[in-house]
Order: sequence, then structure tokens, then C-alpha cells
Amino acid sequence: MTRRRQVTHPQQMTIDDYIADVQKDNFPSAPVNGSCNVDLQLRGVINEVIRESRKNRDQIGELMTASLDNGKTITKVQIDSWTRADSDRHIPLEYIHSFEVACNSTAITEYLCKLHDGKFIDRRSHDVMDLGQLQVLKAQLATKERELKRGLA
Repeated sequence: MTRRRQVTHPQQMTIDDYIADVQKDNFPSAPVNGSCNVDLQLRGVINEVIRESRKNRDQIGELMTASLDNGKTITKVQIDSWTRADSDRHIPLEYIHSFEVACNSTAITEYLCKLHDGKFIDRRSHDVMDLGQLQVLKAQLATKERELKRGLA
């Protein structure tokens, strides 16, 4: 019996590459000395999300306003105040999901998970891990099946 060689598209990421990509951590470290003040780090994450989104702050505000559906308008000035280090205004907790949706990001959620020594696993990553576990189980079952067949022969 010959083993079939798996052919993948040159641009298709392997499961190992995908898992390594999921494990990357580009977020700022939590403050040291028991401090829970993450103000500057959170503002940095928000700024990075905006840069990576390739949207301007007016566009993000419009998308957030539309997704919140609460009659409130999110403006560029508000977003600026959430990102400036010298500002005493912060992004309200109830706006974080809308902001992430507008920017197509989960970076704030991922950073908050990191602060609790956790890791954010989105649905796709979870499914990839499940698939990997199934493949390992399948290989183990195939090995066990071969061993039993040899023992019965």
C-alpha cells in the first residue's frame, strides 16, 4: 500500500503554521509591581487596532454608531480622546465590542485575556484545535487497529 502525499495550495497555511500564528503575542506586558493601571497599554492597543484597520477615525465612528443602534453618535473627537496618553477619557466598556467589530479586530479582548494569564481563542482557532485533536485520535485509532489485526493474524 502506498501512502498518498497530501497536496496543499502554495498559499494555504498548514495547521502547524496556523497554531504558531495563534500563539503569537504582540501585546504589551501587564504593568509590574502589582499595578493594575493598564491605561497606557490599552491606549496603545487601541491605536494599533486603528492603524491595522486601515480606516480613519471618522469611518470607525460611523461604523460604531451604526452598530450600537442606541441613538448615540461616536465621533472622531471621542476616539481621539480614547487614544491620547494625556486624556482622562477612556473607551467605555459597552463600546469595546462595537469598536472591535468596526475595526475587524479582537485585539482589546485578546489583551484583556492576557492580563488574566489567559488566551483568547476565537471560533476558527477552536475549530482548528478540535480538528488537530481529531486527527491525532484518528491516527491513534488506526495504529491500534493495525496492532489488533496483527495480533489476530
